[in-house]
Amino acid sequence: MGCLAPHDRGTAARPSLLFFTRVLAVVTAIAAEFCSTINPASASEPLRIAIAVPETGPWQSMGNTIRTAALLAVADHAARRAKDDAAPMIELTFQDDACSAERGALVAKQIAASVADARPVAIVGHACPSASQTAAPIYGAAGLVFIATESLPTRQMAAKRYGAHHFRMPGEASQGALIASALLSTPDPRIAIIRDRTQYAIEATQSISAGLGPKARNVILVEQIVGGEKDFAGLAQRLKTLGITHAVISLFPSEAGLLVTEMRKIDPDMVILATDQLADPEFPRIAHMAADGVLVPSLTDYSKSPAAFEIIRKLGLSGAASTRAALVTYATLECLLATLDAQPRPTDADVARALQNGQFNTILGPLRFEADGAASLPRYGLFYWEKGRLVAATSLLASIRGVATKAPLP
Repeated sequence: MGCLAPHDRGTAARPSLLFFTRVLAVVTAIAAEFCSTINPASASEPLRIAIAVPETGPWQSMGNTIRTAALLAVADHAARRAKDDAAPMIELTFQDDACSAERGALVAKQIAASVADARPVAIVGHACPSASQTAAPIYGAAGLVFIATESLPTRQMAAKRYGAHHFRMPGEASQGALIASALLSTPDPRIAIIRDRTQYAIEATQSISAGLGPKARNVILVEQIVGGEKDFAGLAQRLKTLGITHAVISLFPSEAGLLVTEMRKIDPDMVILATDQLADPEFPRIAHMAADGVLVPSLTDYSKSPAAFEIIRKLGLSGAASTRAALVTYATLECLLATLDAQPRPTDADVARALQNGQFNTILGPLRFEADGAASLPRYGLFYWEKGRLVAATSLLASIRGVATKAPLP
């Protein structure tokens, strides 16, 4: 039968959180109960799953939430398979990526270099896009199965680029239509589109313009910036001079944080919308209070799932970012564990093939992976940043401008 064997590879000290300790105790107790009668042959050869999380740094609390969700997912799966002696033993190894590009690459290199006996059957996670984007090509070169759980842009995860063993849970973005719809709610906006030179930004903003239909004539300025640019005071002043009321941004968090800071200094009332790159917690870390009110698309339809609400209740979750991260991690492991049940010693190709061909029932609803590796998850909803957390923008009131200044929702 299946059981849980959590194992830490990181060396950094972690704070003792009362909530996390209580949940971990419950999960460990569940796991211990089911491991007590495990098949000795299975116990000697566990199937390892690596979970990449921020266990140190400013997003450590989110990492703790993800860790707890992963432990709970495996324990719940073990409970369902309690009478199945053939179910594999599962060992989780937690890898600290600190939610940074540098640590993401380091974690990926360490996993890719692991000896055969320690090689995981799959890697799940990287809560920040910056870490996923540096780790993904390393996993691809090593032929490892990688399931990105958070906001990795579609074109950065194309199967043709990183190989057929890569998957992403956020799925294909419908964010262009969502942002366009938000802009259309304003009678006569004066719109600026600011993007970098990546193909992702170009195609994302083109889809927004297409969604505007006849109102695309309200796009007054399309500005393309160079990656790594630091001085945006002149651009912010130009937006003010042109009378821009709504700015659409598709940039990496580093440049976006600096730009938004300058924009808020000159015009605090400008409505700012962004592609899902700015769902990254690095953005408010750079922009600080200037990030408040910036609207971004993110997955939201889990709110319609009773199963998801049960997990939210068990984990005591609050806040859009941590809730989404925990639920997507749990659902990812539901898919992965289902593929491992029927494969005692699977290869990377076996796991990838099972994921590609499977239909999975998860807490987020029925799920399958498309040919390009994207999960068929519910599409996007609109959120906004408020004091470093994402808050659901459930009511647009008379116009999108109202969302940028109203108090956070409960």
